[in-house]
Amino acid sequence: MWDDVEFLGSDATETLNVGAQEYGSSFYQVNTLVKISSSEKVLSDPKIQASNLSDGFTLVADKSVVVLDACHSPQMLNQFETEVDIVGLCQEGHFLVVGERSGNLHLIHVPLRQPLLTRMLVQASSNDRTYLSLHLEKDSTDKVKRYVFLLSYSSFCES
Repeated sequence: MWDDVEFLGSDATETLNVGAQEYGSSFYQVNTLVKISSSEKVLSDPKIQASNLSDGFTLVADKSVVVLDACHSPQMLNQFETEVDIVGLCQEGHFLVVGERSGNLHLIHVPLRQPLLTRMLVQASSNDRTYLSLHLEKDSTDKVKRYVFLLSYSSFCES
């Protein structure tokens, strides 16, 4: 389980540079470096994915999700029961959508770190992944409304 996240200075090793921010007249830049380690014995290489979105930054390592805001400040670390296939942020990083390998889809309020909705939308796939992609789109006529587009290996569950 990848549950230890450290934010480091530029001189650290074995880190991931998640972005640079320029200040003023660009005489210097500040790099945000993240080191992720496990508190348990690691038996295989982690499946890592990262997304730099306009609403923030997400980093996934197997069952762990790290959320950073647009300024790369840590907002949340969450552990899930199965590997995470897809993640997305919306409304300036206030809401996180997570699709697990088990078929569960979660909607989480990031500032409160509170799950708002958990539903099994699809049956777990026998393939490598259950969810293939997630796209969150703003409604051009309504500032609050969002459209969620999901692509999965199997059909949606009946509820």
